[in-house]
Amino acid sequence: MKTSRSAAGAARKRQPEPPLSPRAAPPPDEEGPLERSADAPRYHTFTVRFLVDPREVCRRTEVTYVQEGVSEAWPGYDQARLTQWIAERLQPIELSVSAPAPEPAPPLEVALLLRDLSTEATDDGEARQLVVVGQPITLRLALELSGESGHGLALPYTATAYARNFAGGSIEVGEAHGEATVGAVTAVEIAGSVGQPGIYRLGASVTLDLPVKRSEALAGGLLHVYGDR
Repeated sequence: MKTSRSAAGAARKRQPEPPLSPRAAPPPDEEGPLERSADAPRYHTFTVRFLVDPREVCRRTEVTYVQEGVSEAWPGYDQARLTQWIAERLQPIELSVSAPAPEPAPPLEVALLLRDLSTEATDDGEARQLVVVGQPITLRLALELSGESGHGLALPYTATAYARNFAGGSIEVGEAHGEATVGAVTAVEIAGSVGQPGIYRLGASVTLDLPVKRSEALAGGLLHVYGDR
């Protein structure tokens, strides 16, 4: 019986001890005894404490520069003094301050006004109202751009002239491109022709070629188109 107990005790003594759990490394934000190279980044740490009364009014400010172990305190709260105190301890450090992002430009608000749509004048000074099929004609109109923003800015436009008959059909007469200045009146000329006989109501539309397109239309007078000359 003694032998059995001795053997069992020896067996228990020979059992291997559980391995030790590895020591957790300190978080990278904490200062520790780890060796750091001269080029490794490091923190400059400040602690700031405010003593407030029951009404949440600051009675005392305490600030400490942890790396040098220096502290200072003053009554109340002084934002300028606190900022200056910290900045003085960071003077040897080159601080890179990113430039503030530029404010987005205000949206361009432009109003279009079309007026005085007519064909070119005849020899007697009147607007042309009689043409034959295919005869070149020129439509003229005044384009005025106005708006609180963009004054003096030149904006591209597309002007389209069309002729609409009384049956509801529409024929494109011509198209013109150019630039109009905000705050000014621009004379627009559209050259073209009508390829079918009939009586038409002339019209024109102008579209500003902007990211958000703006268009305006204007109706003009009648045009009589006769058959071949």
